[in-house]
Amino acid sequence: KKKILLNMKCIKRQQEGETMEKKPRLLCLHGWRSNSDITNLQLSNLGLDKQFEITHLHGPFQSKVAENPLMQEMSTNKTFYSWLSLRHESPEQLQEELVASLKKVLMHVLARGRPYDAVYGFSQGA
Repeated sequence: KKKILLNMKCIKRQQEGETMEKKPRLLCLHGWRSNSDITNLQLSNLGLDKQFEITHLHGPFQSKVAENPLMQEMSTNKTFYSWLSLRHESPEQLQEELVASLKKVLMHVLARGRPYDAVYGFSQGA
């Protein structure tokens, strides 16, 4: 799968009767206590930043502390996000957080009107 993604060429799309070449669209979902700065570094290391039109979506739980000190130092954005709080006290609360996070992603995708060609999820974002 990785090889296929890395070898993807621009996709031709019809727009107002003209054929225009556009990069495929990639929706990026970060890991626990991360943000778009960290995800951009990961995408760059994989070479995906040059092959896709990238959209970042942050999880609903905010933190001022990154997953680790290196991430904290590397990020210019000092707010970090997670898809789950990891503080749930019951299976029901975990389920509610998961549903809320999935709803956020789905609402984002539906509101855009244009489909994504791929999704990149790292750790908790997967």
